[in-house]
Amino acid sequence: HASCDVCGRDECTALAFRVEYSDGGALTTCCPRCGSHAVSEAHGREVARLHARDFATGQEIDARTAIYVEGSDVEHCMAPREQPSTESCCRVLTYDRCLPSLIAFGSPADAAKFAGHHGGTLRKFDDLAFGK
Repeated sequence: HASCDVCGRDECTALAFRVEYSDGGALTTCCPRCGSHAVSEAHGREVARLHARDFATGQEIDARTAIYVEGSDVEHCMAPREQPSTESCCRVLTYDRCLPSLIAFGSPADAAKFAGHHGGTLRKFDDLAFGK
C-alpha cells in the first residue's frame, strides 16, 4: 500500500489525489484535502498539474475541473492516528488533516446525487483553498 505524502495514512484509491510540479517532482495524497495542503505548502514550487480520482467512476480527472462534495458523512479508508487521553484508558482524536472530507467527481450530477445521500456541500475547485 502507498501512503499519503502529507498525512501518512494509507492511500485510499477511491479518493487519491496527485500533485505534479513543474520541476518534475510529484506528491501522492490520500484525498483532495491533503492535496490542498500539499499545494498550499509547496514552498515556492510551481504546480504543473493536479489529478483527482472521480469517486463515481474511479477514473483520474483534472482536479481543477472537478466538482467536490465537502463535509459529507463518508470518511477515509483508514482511521486517523489518535492520541492517548489524559486518563490513559482511551484515545481522543485531536486533529485530522483530512477533515472535513473532500470528495471529487467529474460530473455535477454524480456529485449532487452523492450529496443527496451523504450530505455535504457542492464546491468548485476555485471555491476551495488550494494554494491560498
